[in-house]
Amino acid sequence: MKKRQLIFLTISLIVLSCGSSEKVIMNDGTVYKVEGNSFYKKGKDVSENLSETEKEKILNTLNERLEYEKAAQERQEELEEQREELEKAQEEAEAKQKALEEELEEKKEAREAFFDAKEELEKQQKKYKRLHKSGKLSPNDEEKWAKKLKGLKQELNKAENKIKNQ
Repeated sequence: MKKRQLIFLTISLIVLSCGSSEKVIMNDGTVYKVEGNSFYKKGKDVSENLSETEKEKILNTLNERLEYEKAAQERQEELEEQREELEKAQEEAEAKQKALEEELEEKKEAREAFFDAKEELEKQQKKYKRLHKSGKLSPNDEEKWAKKLKGLKQELNKAENKIKNQ
């Protein structure tokens, strides 16, 4: 027990000898100011009037408070790190969500382009067949229609490939 008290007092004195002054409120409401090895009550040095047991109680109370403050500070730092990690994870999740939404929009647009190209090709093919049947197309017109239908087929193929490549 003596060795433990000596170690505790040594640690306490080291902590307190750093030139800092700390206020300690005891259970009975008495307020002491501790500076190094000196104890003050209401601004007066009462170091000589206190017994070793009283000094030890004051130092114990101070050390407990300092330990609690240190633990609270460490916990606060841990919580801050966790908060930063969560914010980073949230930002990453939001970025992934945005990328997925953009990809979905691109797929939707590609499907719409495919169906529009298919509809236009079918419409123009019907028109060509109707004109061809009625015999209203000259050889020049036939050539123009062939180029037009070929271009529409190419557009349809491009739209289809775009869907497949997504």
